[in-house]
Amino acid sequence: MPLTPAEKQKRYREALKDKLAAAQDQSEPHLRQSLTAYVRSDTDRIESVDWCQQEVGIDLDYLIQGPEHDRDLELTENLVGALLLVAEVLASLLSEYKRSQIEKALARAAKRISQHQSDAATQIEELIQIRGRLKKKFRREFQEYQAKSF
Repeated sequence: MPLTPAEKQKRYREALKDKLAAAQDQSEPHLRQSLTAYVRSDTDRIESVDWCQQEVGIDLDYLIQGPEHDRDLELTENLVGALLLVAEVLASLLSEYKRSQIEKALARAAKRISQHQSDAATQIEELIQIRGRLKKKFRREFQEYQAKSF
């Protein structure tokens, strides 16, 4: 008896789901131990996770106390990506704020120069140097954590 279109679609979706699951299993076959088990196997790693929790205030208990599950690696990679993005946004906000305050200070110093105050020129030079440094990009190196096989 021929399959109905709904049955064909259902079988197709099941086959696709199985194929995707198999591809995910084969994408990183070298990762046999879960991240949670790896962290728990060394007290230095546990202390590092505890320190991160205390410094940033993010709940990382799933790496120390929670049950092991398949998504601990994915959760942690997503968290690192989010933290990097947050750091980038906050750094930009801080730099923008400081530059705006420097512009206001430069305007005040320019008024002082017009009033012939001698220290204003020195202050303007310092503010211009600080403003120049704030325009520069800041680069920090991290260990690669998203390396996957092709």
